[in-house]
Amino acid sequence: MSPKKNVGGPKGKGPAKKAASKRPPPPDTASSEDEGVSAEDLSALLIRVNELEKERGLAAAAAPRPARKASKASMFKTLLSRVSILETNREASRPTGVGEACLARSETPVRQPEPLQIQAAVQSSSAAQQQRDTASQLDSAMAVTSVLPPVQRATTSSDGAFQTASTCSRRTTGTHARPSLAGWNEEILRGMSLALAPNSRKSYLRTVQEFIEFRQSYSLPSVLPVPYDHIAKFCVYSKRRGLAPQTIRSKLAALAYWLKAQGLPDFTNDFRLHKVVSGWSREGQRQPDGRQPFTPDILRGLRQIWPRLCSSHYEQRLFHAASLTAFFGALRVSELIPTSKKDLSQRALLFSDVTIRDEQLQIRVRSSKTDQRAMGSLISLSKCADDDICPVFAVTQFITIRGSTPGYFFCHQHGGPLTKYQFWTLTAKALKLLGLGHLKFGTHSFRIGAASTAANLGYDSVSIKTLGRWRSEAYKGYVRPVPR
Repeated sequence: MSPKKNVGGPKGKGPAKKAASKRPPPPDTASSEDEGVSAEDLSALLIRVNELEKERGLAAAAAPRPARKASKASMFKTLLSRVSILETNREASRPTGVGEACLARSETPVRQPEPLQIQAAVQSSSAAQQQRDTASQLDSAMAVTSVLPPVQRATTSSDGAFQTASTCSRRTTGTHARPSLAGWNEEILRGMSLALAPNSRKSYLRTVQEFIEFRQSYSLPSVLPVPYDHIAKFCVYSKRRGLAPQTIRSKLAALAYWLKAQGLPDFTNDFRLHKVVSGWSREGQRQPDGRQPFTPDILRGLRQIWPRLCSSHYEQRLFHAASLTAFFGALRVSELIPTSKKDLSQRALLFSDVTIRDEQLQIRVRSSKTDQRAMGSLISLSKCADDDICPVFAVTQFITIRGSTPGYFFCHQHGGPLTKYQFWTLTAKALKLLGLGHLKFGTHSFRIGAASTAANLGYDSVSIKTLGRWRSEAYKGYVRPVPR
């Protein structure tokens, strides 16, 4: 007889069957809260979440796993909250000043422009780099020309920022302020220019310009330093133009100064060029200086001619005093009057340079051709017996009508200076009226006449050199026969 199975009775010893659950089964239809939420709504929210996550550089959001028995409404609220948080963060990170069009939402992701701060940083970096490149180019150019900017020089700091370094010195503890070196090269060039006499400076500039035009006309390259063959060809060119060897030497001196002033090699001092010019000087005999000397008799004749040529009594005394002062003082015309109205040499006599004391005329020559450093010299002229050619008497009469107005001593009544052109033009006319137009005279004839007259009167060499302020035997070239 088979034993009885216990089918779940309280006293049964066999395995008991699980009792069926008394809970109600899950509903087959949605609750009342899920009635307004569709699967399309949940899908749209999930897509929006993914778009916002991608804009922030985050990984795409996975479909949310709602809790067991969570409703569609709960899932909808979760996604909606996530969208709200992401959009709030997006608006908070949006930079100010972005166009209004960027504020509109779009179904497709819109790439935001770079923030203005980043753009400004990029522009600043580009400008700084351009300035650093410019500063580097300037430094390279200055290394070649050795010319510094007049006021400031650009530098770059270690962080790349462009700075402007002031040329003014700074005071530091325990040190003294140093003077500024701004514009040092300009000061060097100015000093070199002052080392030349004004006439020499003009002559040098003309020679340099002539050399530049020579190279252009013969298609020679304008290279620096100037090659030896260019200078040699220029010498041959000058020789075939009929220039004297001494003139060619002067042109070589001008080119040498021009090259040395730039720190360039100087081929004008080449041994071959010196020998060539010396050889040319032996080909023909040197032409003597044909200028005639003025004499006391010629000065007396001029005294009679001035009234016929001058427009006023003032002009008569002006030209008479100027001619006598030039002769008895053995002055160069540049030491007596300005060469032109634009003369900047400051050598001509000023009113303060002329003094009459104890029947003596004292003239202070501030600077001259042989006194480039303006050491100055004093000339004293004594009164002579003949008033017609006495420099003291003539200058005294001129001062009485001139007055003590500062400025050039020999000036017209309206105050303008008597220039070299005016003085010699009227003197040349007076010589023609005296019947001496066929002879060769010049402004240097006054100085030649002083040396020749002194030698004719028996003055020794020391006295003649003192008269004309000569330091060498060059005075001998001024001593010539006095015409009768």
